[in-house]
Amino acid sequence: MAAVVLLFPACPVKEGMESRTIIPDDFLTANPESDTVKNVRPGQPGQYTEDADKQPTISVRLVPDEDEPVPMGIVKLTGNMPSFTILYLTPEGKETPVTKPGSEEPQVRR
Repeated sequence: MAAVVLLFPACPVKEGMESRTIIPDDFLTANPESDTVKNVRPGQPGQYTEDADKQPTISVRLVPDEDEPVPMGIVKLTGNMPSFTILYLTPEGKETPVTKPGSEEPQVRR
C-alpha cells in the first residue's frame, strides 16, 4: 500500500492591511495618538496626517500578543511621506530597525 503525502504551499497574505479580519483596527496604533490611524489602510476615504515635527510613529501588530510571531516579506508604502524607517519587534520585545546588510544603522527611506 502506497502512502500519499499532501504538501500544501505556504499561503502568503497579500494586502493584509485591507482586511479588518486579518489586521483589526485595534492592531493599528499611532504615537501621538490619533483616531484617524485606521485611515492608513488602502482605499480608506479619510487620511492620516500628523505634523512631522512630532516625529509620528505608526505601529501595525500582525498577530495577537499571545500568538507566535509571523515572518514578514514585503512592506509596501504609498502616499506622500518624506521619509520613514521600518522597525520590527523581535520575539523578545526589542524594537529593531531594518538595516543594510552588514550594518547596524537603520535604513531611512526617502
